[in-house]
Amino acid sequence: MTATTLGNTATAYSYNEHGEPQTYATTFSGQALFNQTYTRDGFGRITQKTETGSDGQTHTFSYTYDAADRLADVRRDGSLIAHYDYDANGNRTAKTSSDGAVAAGTYDAQDRLTRYGTTTYDYNQNGDLASKTDTATGARTSYGYDGLGSLTSVGLPDGRRVEYVIDAAGDRVGKKVDGQLVQRFLYGETGAPVAELDSQGNVRSRFVYGSRDHVPDYMTRDGHTYRIVSDDLGSPRLVVDSASGQIVEQLTYDEFGNVTSDTNPGFQPFGFAGGLYDRDTGLVHFGSREYDPVVGRFTQKDPLGFHAGDTNLFGYVFGDPVNLVDPSGLDPFGDIFGPGGVIDDIVPDPVSNAAAGFLDGWSNGMASHAFGIQQWCNAPGYDIGNKLSYIGWRGLAKGLLKLGIKDAIRAFARHEERHAFPKIRVGKDGKVIPPKKPPYKPSIGDARQSQDRARSRIQRQHDQAPGARRPGERPK
Repeated sequence: MTATTLGNTATAYSYNEHGEPQTYATTFSGQALFNQTYTRDGFGRITQKTETGSDGQTHTFSYTYDAADRLADVRRDGSLIAHYDYDANGNRTAKTSSDGAVAAGTYDAQDRLTRYGTTTYDYNQNGDLASKTDTATGARTSYGYDGLGSLTSVGLPDGRRVEYVIDAAGDRVGKKVDGQLVQRFLYGETGAPVAELDSQGNVRSRFVYGSRDHVPDYMTRDGHTYRIVSDDLGSPRLVVDSASGQIVEQLTYDEFGNVTSDTNPGFQPFGFAGGLYDRDTGLVHFGSREYDPVVGRFTQKDPLGFHAGDTNLFGYVFGDPVNLVDPSGLDPFGDIFGPGGVIDDIVPDPVSNAAAGFLDGWSNGMASHAFGIQQWCNAPGYDIGNKLSYIGWRGLAKGLLKLGIKDAIRAFARHEERHAFPKIRVGKDGKVIPPKKPPYKPSIGDARQSQDRARSRIQRQHDQAPGARRPGERPK
């Protein structure tokens, strides 16, 4: 795709020799509204982003990464604005801001965040965030969940109570505040919201998707059509009346998705990386889980467990929010297996066939055929995190609901190739031995990178030859 038009609003795209986005420009009747230019390193990661807004001001953001491909430094117009430190399993141990202030994070043995800055965190027996308390002010926020782990309620420090209505497919179809229904959603076949309704069931906004499947290209409301101008991650940046060119909403975010400015909060419901943003709770809803941009991690463990490829079950996109997205809350690589059929190139046929056979058996006989999954989940003494017998079952259910059979086959094949699927072992006492964590945490790059870039980023983790040019690195 090189261009789109809606009324007098036009967007233009250009790509580098590897098929990666290089420039993105939006205009109204020829007048510039929003432009971005990307510079990438030898592995396709964005190292510099130059951005010009509707006010004509240009800013350049620079990014550096640590040895594990996690975002380390962020600079704005040459000045350091954030530095991140992590432990061996990808938990953020500190964020240093431009003023020198340090927010330190501490974690338990299960990667659960216990303290960040002045805020302490507590969890329920399933590993879901149950409450957080600001020790400086005493402000406490509590969280409640249903049987499948979907967030259903949030008790706010000011006494208000937010509740969510979840349908049988696990989609968030309504929001209540203090018992009063204030927002409703209708979903399309792809699982994305196609309409927002008011408390009376009247259509407030309709959403139309085209260039992306996790954030709409435009919306209609009160007889007007608005172009939703999103950045490279799918975060809405401008909402423009396609007839008059009036900017009705303008948003900015930091690197991990905290909203830094919003000129018209609530005009449309989408936020960072195309997720549903709740300005009351500050959380971003990505399909199966809630993301907290303040700490850069999910509030719940991945329902797919270690099958999702990350040894940190709370981690968000392997610590690289500049290049990766996770619209489903289950698989940060989901979009890479769309157009182009990358899976055929990076996953061997025997693995793909084995995965297909596995899921065929699963669909025909469910748990009884899935590597003895019933024994695995119900065996006494088996515990990864907390009560995985319960988490395992809800993960299987949620995975099928959110990913579907087709994407589940792709995800399973990829994870099996990475040796991330746990092996079932039984000890002399008859108890199932928890599987070991994968020996490495892969990071294969941006969800839109081309086939050769995806392949090189996987292979580079296995290249140990001293002094050798790493696979995928561009010749000097």
